[in-house]
Amino acid sequence: MVRSRISCFKRRLVFVCVVPMLLLGMYQTIVLGDVIPGTYKVTFDQIENVHDTWIFYEDGTFKSEGFGITTTWAMTGRNTFEIHADKQEIRGFILDMARLVGLSPRDVKISIKTLEITGVDTGGKISGDIKTDYTLKIKKPFTINLTTKGTEKFEGGLMN
Repeated sequence: MVRSRISCFKRRLVFVCVVPMLLLGMYQTIVLGDVIPGTYKVTFDQIENVHDTWIFYEDGTFKSEGFGITTTWAMTGRNTFEIHADKQEIRGFILDMARLVGLSPRDVKISIKTLEITGVDTGGKISGDIKTDYTLKIKKPFTINLTTKGTEKFEGGLMN
């Protein structure tokens, strides 16, 4: 009889301790869990005076208005996300910029090895990293090779 009372007490104690922790975990997931779809004004750490508008749609579509890129995004964890940047679309953007300065597509060769955009959302505020490793070779009017490998930090807030 004493043993059954202790066993019953332990079960109630576990229930009283575990249930509030589960509820707290569920609350945090609901409040801080996913990227809130909407429009974010984004700034970059090392590039001054450059702002972009990123739009996260509920259907998983991502759009960068500044870079003119439309792709997809997905949640990778409880409050982490990844933007699936299409290398061909980025290559097209760089070629468009080259055309603006008078270069033809034959004059520019682009090799993108790495392009990863990952971040976290903390209730309407996003931050993260853009990791790149690419080579840009300009053939005319003279040969220039630019190799960039590094990380750029970004942060932004949900616009009203």
